[in-house]
Amino acid sequence: MFVLGAGADVACGVPVVADLLPQLAAFVKGEGAEVNAALRKRLPYLRFTFDQFAAGKAETLVAELFADADGRGPTWRGVAAKLKQDREMEPLGEVIEHLCSMAANNQLTGESLKALVRLAGDRAEVGEAEPIIDPTRITLSQLPAAGLRAAFHQALIRSQEYTPKERELLEQFILSVSNIEELLSTYFMLFMLARASSEQKTYLYLAWILWAFLRLKSVGHSAPERSIYSRLPPLGGAVVTFNYTNFFVRSAGGGPIFFHGRLDRYLRVDDRRTVSDDPKLTGAPSSERLVSFFEGLRLDVNNAPQLDIPAHCPSD
Repeated sequence: MFVLGAGADVACGVPVVADLLPQLAAFVKGEGAEVNAALRKRLPYLRFTFDQFAAGKAETLVAELFADADGRGPTWRGVAAKLKQDREMEPLGEVIEHLCSMAANNQLTGESLKALVRLAGDRAEVGEAEPIIDPTRITLSQLPAAGLRAAFHQALIRSQEYTPKERELLEQFILSVSNIEELLSTYFMLFMLARASSEQKTYLYLAWILWAFLRLKSVGHSAPERSIYSRLPPLGGAVVTFNYTNFFVRSAGGGPIFFHGRLDRYLRVDDRRTVSDDPKLTGAPSSERLVSFFEGLRLDVNNAPQLDIPAHCPSD
C-alpha cells in the first residue's frame, strides 16, 4: 500500500500547506481574479481578504495597536476583560493587557519629546507624539502568538458576548497567524455552530476558493514523467491519498482511495447528499466554467442549511 501526502503533488506544481496562503493571495488577484469576483458576488458583504498575506504582514494588528493605542486599545482591552472572566483563558487576557500597557507607553509627548529633540540635535519637524519603538518592527514571540491564536479560536466558538469590533479583532488575529488548514478548521466550526452570517460566508469563501485553486492547478493536467504518480502503475498495490488532486494514471488498478475528499463532487449540507453527477464538473476546468459553476451553487447563508460545500474535510 502507498500513502501519499502533500509532498507528492509538489512535482506537479501544487504547493504544500505552508505555501498555500501566499499563493492563494496571488491567485485571487491574478489567474483566479474572475473566479474570485464571481464567488464574492455570491457572498455579498464578505469581510475576509487575502490582502495582508499578499503584503507579507503577519502581525499587522499588533503593529496597529502600538501605532494607535488610543484608537485600538479599547477593543483589545474589551477582549482581554472577557477572556479574564474564563479561568482557562485568564492568562491570555493578561497577555493582552500587557500589550495594551506597552502600546500606551510607547509614545513620547510634551516636554519629554521636546527635550529629546534638543538632545538629539534634530531640527526636523516632529509631531505631537513620537513612538519609542517602531510599530512596524514589532513581532510576537512564538509562545504568546500560538497561545493567543488558540484562545481567540476558542473564544469565537464558545461565546457570543463579543461586540462586532471585538469579533473582527479575534478573526483578524487568527487569520494573521494561521495557515489555510487552521483557518478552515476555525471557520468550519463557526459555520456549523451558525454563530454569525459573516463567519459562515468566510468559511464558504475559503473552502470554495481553495477548491477552485486546486481544481485549476490539477484537473486536466498530467503528472511529470518522473513523479510518484507515473511510477505507481507498474508497482501495483493499493493507494491512499490525503490530497484532493487526481494525477493518477487511469490504468491504475481499482483507483485510489481519497481519504480527505476530492474535487469532482460537492456536498449538500441540508440532506448530506454527495453530488457527483454535476455536468459542470466534467472536462477540463477553466475560469469561465468555474464562474458558471459558482452561479448554480446554493451559497445564500440566509437559507442555511440549504447550502453547498466542497467535498473535502475542513482540515487535517
